[in-house]
Amino acid sequence: MLKYIIPCLFLFISGSLYAQKEHLPSREARRYFNEAFTYIEDTYYFTYKIKWNKLRKEVLPLLADAKTKQDTYPAIKYVLDHLYDKHSGFWPPPGAPSGKRPDSIYHFNASMPPGFPVCYITPEGIGYLFIPSNFYLPYDEKKLQQWTDSLLYPIFRFDEKGINGWIIDLRFNSGGYMNPMLNGVAPLIGKGYLYTLTDKFGRDKNYNITRGEINLKKPGLPIAVLTSPFTASAAEFTALALHSYDHVRFFGDSTRGMSTGMKLTYLSDSAMLNVTNQVCSDRHGIKYLGKLPPDVLIRGRQLYRGDSTTKVATRWILQKD
Repeated sequence: MLKYIIPCLFLFISGSLYAQKEHLPSREARRYFNEAFTYIEDTYYFTYKIKWNKLRKEVLPLLADAKTKQDTYPAIKYVLDHLYDKHSGFWPPPGAPSGKRPDSIYHFNASMPPGFPVCYITPEGIGYLFIPSNFYLPYDEKKLQQWTDSLLYPIFRFDEKGINGWIIDLRFNSGGYMNPMLNGVAPLIGKGYLYTLTDKFGRDKNYNITRGEINLKKPGLPIAVLTSPFTASAAEFTALALHSYDHVRFFGDSTRGMSTGMKLTYLSDSAMLNVTNQVCSDRHGIKYLGKLPPDVLIRGRQLYRGDSTTKVATRWILQKD
């Protein structure tokens, strides 16, 4: 009887091992996931808060049966979802499943113009600068300079005409290229120190405006900055650059809380992986690890023109003038 049991037992064990092997990721999938996981672990600013070995074990079921690089995308996104920030992200290459970026939720208002800033003088004599997200622009120096100039030229024209103040509307700006935004509003900020980015090793990188030719005829006019929960990333850095000036006040709602520096890499299939590697401090040395609150809280539906936030900001400017 024993001679029949032993072969059966052998078949059972062999079958189990075969079944386990069937659910293992392929070498290509393992290598690709390890490439992403190692980059995240080595780069992440808050790495000390993460139990990386535990996280790697938790993600194993998502890697079962993974044969291709694309099969590992859910596992990579799972890792990013379990970090202590909202900024890190993963974008599959064009043509991959879910590779197409969805239409921006910040464009829900049909009257809001896409792409480039819109600038005009309000009936109350206020320079209104609507600054949208610019991350849909191609990384082209000429195109980005045109975007910057679409802010600079109106600022200088409005200054020459003589106005009562400025409204900078960042409520629908989810981020993008930071330098064009900062260069675009540089005349309103003036020369000097903006903020500091610090990495996990304590190394600081200071950001300053040094262009000496930036001069306005009427500097120091009241500036109302409009923010919302959609204001994120590069838009938050733009807001921080204007923060803590006596002639600047923030209206609307708290920002999204993504004012962190990022380190970007492209994986072997051209997927983009962006990981938080720095935190920001303002000109007073205050670190911002979360949302930037307004001075005047105004909640509710935000429109591009004529809403309650704009009206309250307008009244404040006219009272200050």
